Amino acid sequence: MAKKLDCLKRRNLLNSRTVSTEERIGYGREFMEDGLFSDALDFLGQADDREGLNALLPKIIAEGDVFLFTRLKKLLGQPATPQEWAALAEQAGRLGKATFAAQAERHLAEAGSESPADQDT
Repeated sequence: MAKKLDCLKRRNLLNSRTVSTEERIGYGREFMEDGLFSDALDFLGQADDREGLNALLPKIIAEGDVFLFTRLKKLLGQPATPQEWAALAEQAGRLGKATFAAQAERHLAEAGSESPADQDT
């Protein structure tokens, strides 16, 4: 069902006041299953589906996508861990996503230079 939605229908669903939280979760999870992670983030984030958002984390890391990863962590309200940045950098490099790999490595270096007290804030 979700795959058959064009961009205008998706936009209208996201902006509709008549679409229930359960429907948003359903669309978000279908998009996730279909590998459409950006759309899944939109719907799951709007529904505040923490379980669905957490299920996206390993999938997005496996994609090596820094943009989606930072969006996801923001939606979850969680800082990225050095281990996540390292995994993301490695996977992005493996997939030939040099820009994402470099961005993840930069974030990893920044995370490694913070003192433990700084990481709690």
